[in-house]
Amino acid sequence: MRHAFPGWALFTLLSACSARRPAAEATPGTAGDTVATTAAVPTGDAGPPAPAGGSGSAAPDPDAEPREVDRGVSLRLALDDDSLDVGDDLRLTLAFHNDSSDSATVVPPLDGSWDDMRQPLYSLEFLDDAGRPVPYALGFHEPGRCGMTNELTPSDVLDVDAHGDLALDDPLRWAAPFTVQPWARPGTWRVRVRYRADAIPGVTPLFLVSNAVPLAIEGGDERLWACRNAQVERARRHVYANVTPARFAPWGDGYVVVTHRAETTVAYPGATDTTGSILLQRLAADLAPQGEPVVVATSGVDWLGLVEVLPLPDRLLVAWTEAVDDTSRRVMLASVEVHEGAFVPSTPDALSDGAGRPYYLALAAREDRVGLVWLGRSGDVDQLFFRLLDAFGAPVGDPVPLPDSRGTASGRTPLVPTASGWLVAWHQGGPEVRWQRLDPAGRPQGDAVRVALDAGGIVALAERDDGIELVFDDNGVDNRIEGDTMGLHLAALAPDGGVRSDVALSPLDRENARFGAALRRGDRIARVFLEEHVLVFADGPDASAPRAILSETAGGMFGVWPAADDERVLAAWSDFRDDDLRRCLPVDCVTDVYVAVIGPGGNVVAGPRRVTDGAVAEPLVLYRENWQEFCPPPQLVPP
Repeated sequence: MRHAFPGWALFTLLSACSARRPAAEATPGTAGDTVATTAAVPTGDAGPPAPAGGSGSAAPDPDAEPREVDRGVSLRLALDDDSLDVGDDLRLTLAFHNDSSDSATVVPPLDGSWDDMRQPLYSLEFLDDAGRPVPYALGFHEPGRCGMTNELTPSDVLDVDAHGDLALDDPLRWAAPFTVQPWARPGTWRVRVRYRADAIPGVTPLFLVSNAVPLAIEGGDERLWACRNAQVERARRHVYANVTPARFAPWGDGYVVVTHRAETTVAYPGATDTTGSILLQRLAADLAPQGEPVVVATSGVDWLGLVEVLPLPDRLLVAWTEAVDDTSRRVMLASVEVHEGAFVPSTPDALSDGAGRPYYLALAAREDRVGLVWLGRSGDVDQLFFRLLDAFGAPVGDPVPLPDSRGTASGRTPLVPTASGWLVAWHQGGPEVRWQRLDPAGRPQGDAVRVALDAGGIVALAERDDGIELVFDDNGVDNRIEGDTMGLHLAALAPDGGVRSDVALSPLDRENARFGAALRRGDRIARVFLEEHVLVFADGPDASAPRAILSETAGGMFGVWPAADDERVLAAWSDFRDDDLRRCLPVDCVTDVYVAVIGPGGNVVAGPRRVTDGAVAEPLVLYRENWQEFCPPPQLVPP
């Protein structure tokens, strides 16, 4: 939705925002590198409007160094007080001095100039006696800001006469107060001001640093100053990482778990990039990690998801998707084999080359062949494709389109082997599920069967008697259906698509979308489902089955898979219990992977156990009032 503002209202809004903006402190170091109290807000390459009717601007030189004298112009600083205590405001005067025989054009501080948001840029620097930077010597402070600026107008531009001086009228008018905080760094420092205006048309291109003036800061707390600066630096870099499970499987006399690690970093202020890695970890019989994880795939430009894994007797096939460009992804696959006791991944192969953005993948084994299903595109319509692979993951023939899936909604698409070939099911969209039989080469056998089911996501698929069964999570409420609820269901379907039975496998209500995963073990349906952040296991015949709580801090990724025997099941899930729950909400806590081995009736025979340590907590939100709680305690000094 867009809103239109009259010009006077917009100017009033901008001006009101400016009065609340924090001032910036520069950290000397890389040329022109100014660290503001909040992330800079990009204003575009064009810069502010030209003051004399021109348009556009030159980009500032990233390698430029500030000078004490530039084109004969210098900046002179004086402080009102040379000693400040906690609670005092720093007050200053600034004047330009022109020692050249030509006049110079300068711009005083404007709305956003002290916030690293626009040129002209003004910023404070603090140095020690050796000239080393002392960032945020007054103590970092994070008041609110709105990220808007006023236009630069001709009246904002001032001339400095040849061999003349120009004192700036109230240079801190557009700055939030420079107040000494209780966590300031005590000591005597040298203060100077940077001025940069080398990308404004019609203005003398200058990059200046003023004279340095001594300032004594009384009070403060060096421990808290250092802690707060570390928090600011982490927030500026904005690095965090989550680890989620892709597959947990028996292997030898122990287990193996394949995980996905996604790391998010700041690309530029206001935008982030996420990159991914796929890792394989061997586990002992007691679930203890053995050795270091093996990197199956990694990318510095893409998040690599979602990951699907197929364990085979002597190898694992690992499939994922990666970006081709801004509009398309492709399916990649690697075979991980054991050589001299070590897992060795093969070079990945691309298995899809058409358009589309596949995310959910399905892998299944039948005799000495493997089937792969993904969501691609046919023309401008989404459509499922099947591809036959050999036991090493190499293609056998070309991708086979499934015509009856045209227009399908993206989602999980289970694939299972049958005596005559393959069986695949998908959510077509709305209250409709379709399933299709394929021959051994993956070619459709007849038309897809259409089933009227309000199934948000298909969790499991199996051939049963003369029909099939589906486990699905109905994860939305349709208000057009009276009494519609959400929950996990088991549906038995006739060959013509008729619903023979529909049994609730979890509580049903209108408040909780119980996303789940399921696996048939003999006459039991072992399943896990999420209630808020509580991960529940059950394997009884219906919703009244006894429940086992695996975690009360589960994330959104989990699964259940068969163990080596016919009784137990393997469960893996993402869990944020190891994040500092004081500092994050469940929606932004980071996760590592936990696993458990579960017997009949929910009897946990091994675990839960954490098997990864790749999570990196999100930076502390800088406006948190209780930020000091996350600082190291003072060290006790013996008397």
